[in-house]
Amino acid sequence: QPNSMFGDRINQVDMRVTHVFKFSGSRTIRAMLDLYNMTNRNTVTAWNNTYGTRASAGAAWLRPSQILGGRMLKFGVQLDF
Repeated sequence: QPNSMFGDRINQVDMRVTHVFKFSGSRTIRAMLDLYNMTNRNTVTAWNNTYGTRASAGAAWLRPSQILGGRMLKFGVQLDF
């Protein structure tokens, strides 16, 4: 029956740390550190929804085809002058 099966809720925690360095005049440098998916969850985000009569097609039904990306760290710098 349509709309009767649902996957797990996607919980992703992201964090950003920023520090501003001020110089003479209005010049500033903003250093940023971003951490995505801090808890390193692997929640399924896409499934195979094809259901067939052959054994190979039926066995692939609801097989995960995509999961939430792993933990990622990103550095950034913003210059204002």
